[in-house]
Amino acid sequence: MKVTFIDIALFVLFFQLLSIAPFFIFQKRSNNYSNQIFAVFLIAKALCISNFISFRLKEYFIDFFPHLFFIGSSFTLLWGPIIYLYTKSLTHKNNKFKNWDLLHLLPFFIHFIYLTFNFHLNNAETKRILINTNSTFPNGSDKDKRVAL
Repeated sequence: MKVTFIDIALFVLFFQLLSIAPFFIFQKRSNNYSNQIFAVFLIAKALCISNFISFRLKEYFIDFFPHLFFIGSSFTLLWGPIIYLYTKSLTHKNNKFKNWDLLHLLPFFIHFIYLTFNFHLNNAETKRILINTNSTFPNGSDKDKRVAL
């Protein structure tokens, strides 16, 4: 396994994002709601970076940590809604999370549920097969190549 400068930079960024997020969550200020939304954005970014790290170091992760693959892929779909909610919380006074705002999170939940049933609930060996054959997200022409689970 060859670790490059980019891999080290990704690890550093991952741990920095995760260590900064609690300060925004537990900060006592008037715009605490905005800070909490920003902390969720930082955590979502960190989880996406963890997904990128697992694929960059695939030879190591597939043998020892196959359960870490695709952990952060759904969280990419949160970036847009979180930035929208963060901007909305900064520009509107007394803005709180409403049930209507859950509609913005619908793509995330659909993708997360899809990955949970098609990948995360499998055992380690099945996950290795799915990763090696690129069968987690099959397109229309690859339906015949899917692994029978």
